[in-house]
Amino acid sequence: MGSAGHRLMTTSDINQAAAGIYATAADLQAARPYFAQFPDFGVINEIATNGNSNYNSLQTVLKIRGWHRFTSQFTYTWAHGLDDMTQYRGTLPQDSMNLKADYGSMDNDTRHNFTAVLNYELPNASRWRSLLSGWALSSLISLHTGQPFSVFSSTDTSGTEEGAQRADLIGDPFAVVSHAFNKSGVTWINPAAFADPAPGTWGTGGRKCLLLARLCVG
Repeated sequence: MGSAGHRLMTTSDINQAAAGIYATAADLQAARPYFAQFPDFGVINEIATNGNSNYNSLQTVLKIRGWHRFTSQFTYTWAHGLDDMTQYRGTLPQDSMNLKADYGSMDNDTRHNFTAVLNYELPNASRWRSLLSGWALSSLISLHTGQPFSVFSSTDTSGTEEGAQRADLIGDPFAVVSHAFNKSGVTWINPAAFADPAPGTWGTGGRKCLLLARLCVG
């Protein structure tokens, strides 16, 4: 099963300065695209319909009906959803002048999803017929992988003051990581795999590029 979306809503700062090293706030303000017309304006967020999305999935179902009073349904879905921006409200791309650089996994992308519904009708034993008649045992099991997340830089190395700066990916985020619980908690990703970008540059880490169990290249 697949679907695609076009002309989806996105938000961007159309008055964002280019990434660079600005000595003063006045230098940053002068670098904004609309400085000549509106010298006192800073961020100008614009809602546009230029976003795209893509979703593909493999969906399977196994049903068992009326087998020795037992009925069940097992479903498994492998899916991957990608877009430029999932929620346009309160969200900005890392670089408002390059929306396509934010194309990556959807915020709610769930790669693996397994659900099992089990139902067993209790037999009507002659001794307990009035007590057990019409009763059944049911169970619902739901297992799924986590949703992706982004890793942001601790500083505004782009110099734009947008607050959406991602970190550089410089290594394997799952190398030498043990998920065993210890006194300091559970370590899910390797912090040494990330670094702040060089001054005046954007981060190279993709948007929503990390899952709990695998790295998605985006």
